[in-house]
Amino acid sequence: MFFILLELLLIGGSIALLIHQVKLKGYLGEKAVEKILTTLPKDQYVVYNNILLKTDYGTTQIDHIILSVFGVFVIETKNYQGWIFGNERDDYWTQNIYGKKARFKNPLLQNYGHVKAIEHVFTNFEALKIIPIVTFSGRSELKVNVNSKNVIKFSQLKDQIGSYTLKMMNFETVLKMGEILTHNNIDSKENRIEHNTKIKSNIKNNNIKIANKICPRCGGNLVNRNGKYGHFIGCSNYPKCRFTKKI
Repeated sequence: MFFILLELLLIGGSIALLIHQVKLKGYLGEKAVEKILTTLPKDQYVVYNNILLKTDYGTTQIDHIILSVFGVFVIETKNYQGWIFGNERDDYWTQNIYGKKARFKNPLLQNYGHVKAIEHVFTNFEALKIIPIVTFSGRSELKVNVNSKNVIKFSQLKDQIGSYTLKMMNFETVLKMGEILTHNNIDSKENRIEHNTKIKSNIKNNNIKIANKICPRCGGNLVNRNGKYGHFIGCSNYPKCRFTKKI
């Protein structure tokens, strides 16, 4: 009995350490991007970091939002290394470090959710230009198949933001939007803990559904398929539902 308890404690400790390492890596990546964003001209850009907004399904956390006279930039940061594989509509992308593979949620889909949340916050601003950007660490090599030109490295971020030069609003409007964003930001510790807990619960529930051959997106059946990239499981409701997972 003692050894069983000891083994469980060791497993629990290993999981806790892994979660801490993942959080630390994400935090360091966000800080690196935050430092880059501080160099933007302050009379044209206002930067907000680690914003938590309400959605129809709960809350969503956004790494960086830049309000500017050229539009609203929504930045998802990925502090990953190794080869990064993925397609635009995949639910998950893959990180490959010397043959060791790990899946992570498609950051383009993540950022799409962020854009919808921001559209809701600024619903009274007509013709608002929102520019989603996904940025990866310089230690990564991007091998993704996407149409967006805004999947880039940290080192490209400032130039990519600067490539948008068409003025969409005056700076007074930018400041007004900043007040609205600050008002909608959820900054209480309790709500942020609840947000993180819900994310973990959703991941667990999705994995259970996949294990039982149920599509976590639409509830359809998951079936085995073959593609040019190998075996995978896909939703039986394709093309209405495009959920896939590599085997």
